Amino acid sequence: MAHAGMSILSLFEAYAPSHPGASEAELQAVEAHHGRFLPAALRELLRWSNGFRADMNRTFIDLWSTRELVEWNDASGLPRRLPGLLVVGTDGADSYYALDYRNNAREPALAKMSSIIHEWDEVREVAPTFADGLRRLIDEGWT
Repeated sequence: MAHAGMSILSLFEAYAPSHPGASEAELQAVEAHHGRFLPAALRELLRWSNGFRADMNRTFIDLWSTRELVEWNDASGLPRRLPGLLVVGTDGADSYYALDYRNNAREPALAKMSSIIHEWDEVREVAPTFADGLRRLIDEGWT
């Protein structure tokens, strides 16, 4: 991977304009609301910019703000239909990016799934961690 040694924050600073960051209280509120820890790399990104959109080396990433994480997941009902999944953004087209907690409650995998069909069969792991998944998306333009 071309970006294997770079921090996730360094990658995003190179590609994405930032917004004001989330506070620790906002991050803790998301975690308490969903009963899940957010991975350290996601917390770092949200502290830097509370949501953003960027075209990053052939991959569009729309990472939601703390407010959107709560509102969208609640409104969609996806965490109830697919326990262990928390949607964190989109690819700007027809797929969601999600945290898959089924195998690791502390360090969830990054997954990609259809925005139309909400079944476990449609959930594809990008990488075993959120940070590695973002690096893979950026390096490979993974679809």
